[in-house]
Amino acid sequence: MFFAGIGLALIIAFILTLIVGRGFKQFAYADLLGLFFVIFLATWAGGLWIQPVGPVMWGISFTVFIVVGVLVALLVAATLPTPRHRTAHPPATGGPIDRVHTESFLNVFVIIIILTLIAAIVYRLIRVG
Repeated sequence: MFFAGIGLALIIAFILTLIVGRGFKQFAYADLLGLFFVIFLATWAGGLWIQPVGPVMWGISFTVFIVVGVLVALLVAATLPTPRHRTAHPPATGGPIDRVHTESFLNVFVIIIILTLIAAIVYRLIRVG
């Protein structure tokens, strides 16, 4: 069950990262790696924590993993900024300093999410195993 869950979460995360990353062409490769880890860990954690529903193969329920992966990918896609059109007169606020602070905050936020998901996975595996 352990390796089947990891494998299924990897496959789902890879497919959803390709779909979201290709659909929103504004991602850099480093952003895609972070997106992949968030979707992968959330899918795996959701598959471990949510009550299995639907058909079971190799000791895991595919339905739960797929639903959690799609929901996380949709959440990430919904929070993406829309591309802005350049204007002749840029606004007075939002200079390079603000962009650096925003990007560093988002990096820290993603790291906190990843660490929290890892803690949830480890806790569930220790508690059940």
